[in-house]
Amino acid sequence: MIKVFIVDDHEIIREGLKIFLKEESDLIVIGEAQDGAEAIEKIQNIDCDIILLDMNVPGRSGIDLLSDLKNMKPHLHILVLSIHPEDNFALHTLGAGASGYLCKDAMLEELKIAIRKIYTKGLIGQNGS
Repeated sequence: MIKVFIVDDHEIIREGLKIFLKEESDLIVIGEAQDGAEAIEKIQNIDCDIILLDMNVPGRSGIDLLSDLKNMKPHLHILVLSIHPEDNFALHTLGAGASGYLCKDAMLEELKIAIRKIYTKGLIGQNGS
């Protein structure tokens, strides 16, 4: 079972992701946060495999949050979900410790593929590459 934690400031996105991922027998959402401070607090006490991280959450920059999460738990796989095109931010986030980057306009099926690929320790950009 792949344990997923969602960090996004939009409740409708978090709820939609939970509903979508619930359909998969090998994926389970074990927690969520709406901002960076809540994410840091909750991740300390949760054993998860993958964090789906929106880079535009309140309270701190996405890169700082990404770095803090990786420093807390270096084994975490972080898949960045962003409204920004891959060519603008993907390399920057991968350099900061992200395991993958997916633009929010990607197909839902790509998200499942990305989660599974990252879980098996692959690094990805958009479209599973």
